[in-house]
Amino acid sequence: MSKIIAIANQKGGVGKTTSTRNLAHALKEAGHRVLLIDADPQGSLSLVTGIDGEELVALDDAGKTIYYALTGKTP
Repeated sequence: MSKIIAIANQKGGVGKTTSTRNLAHALKEAGHRVLLIDADPQGSLSLVTGIDGEELVALDDAGKTIYYALTGKTP
C-alpha cells in the first residue's frame, strides 16, 4: 500500500528541505520506493539531491517545471 507524506510550512528556514531529504533517505534505506516532488520555487530539494542549478534554470526556461504543470501552461 502506498502512503503520501507531505512536509509543508510557509515560513522559511524551518528545516523542510533537510527533513524531507533525510526522511526520504531513511525510507529508501529501509527498502521503500520514494518519489520526491520539489514544489519550492528556489528548487532547494532538487539542488541538495544532486540536480545542477544550471539544469534547473534550463528546465524552467523550457517550461518543464512543476510550476508550469500546476498552472496549466504545460501538459
